[in-house]
Amino acid sequence: MRILILSMAACILAGAAMAVQPALNTELARGTGSTLWAALISVLVSALLLGAIVSGLRLPLPSRSGLAGVEGWGWIGGAAGVVFICATLWSVGRLGLTGVVVLVVAGQFFAASLVDHYGFFHLTRRPIDVQRIAGLGLIAAGVVLTLRGH
Repeated sequence: MRILILSMAACILAGAAMAVQPALNTELARGTGSTLWAALISVLVSALLLGAIVSGLRLPLPSRSGLAGVEGWGWIGGAAGVVFICATLWSVGRLGLTGVVVLVVAGQFFAASLVDHYGFFHLTRRPIDVQRIAGLGLIAAGVVLTLRGH
């Protein structure tokens, strides 16, 4: 039960970080004069921070055989991060932070539902049921209500 609560807290923290990241990167874009420079700097700061954490924990290097066994699509997670950073950075000035966050959450929920339903990426299949369809509908309604008047 403790691990479940810690996992939920970690996800809430991750969601909060994702909610403020576009605003932080917008400030960086103002300073650099470019959304792409801001995105690059943001990714570099992430890489430096992760490098420091890996080094501080003294984690061993991954094995060649382990890396060779990674499927091709397993290498593009960083590209998904770049899409997130660039899309939200570009959109926050046009939609506001709340608009960006509600659309990101909607996109996450819809994509996650499809991934779960079909068991993509070697994940356990979790078919879409009536409750999940209702949740998707409520999220769609939330998007409409949040962006009304934009």
